[in-house]
Amino acid sequence: TILKNEAKKLEINYLEKHKLECNFKTKSCISLDEKGYPLKLDISHHTLYGAKFFGKIIHKINFLNL
Repeated sequence: TILKNEAKKLEINYLEKHKLECNFKTKSCISLDEKGYPLKLDISHHTLYGAKFFGKIIHKINFLNL
């Protein structure tokens, strides 16, 4: 994608959120958190639960290099 290529040129980390949400080997995606709360409102918007859920994953993989 254009944004991904621009990030690479500028040496900026680019988060491919679909890789956090889906396992392409098993062809499955996460739709609920551990308590059964929905993670997405629609195809491109997260619920508050989803933001917290994926935020924890982003923190765990140290995406921001903190």
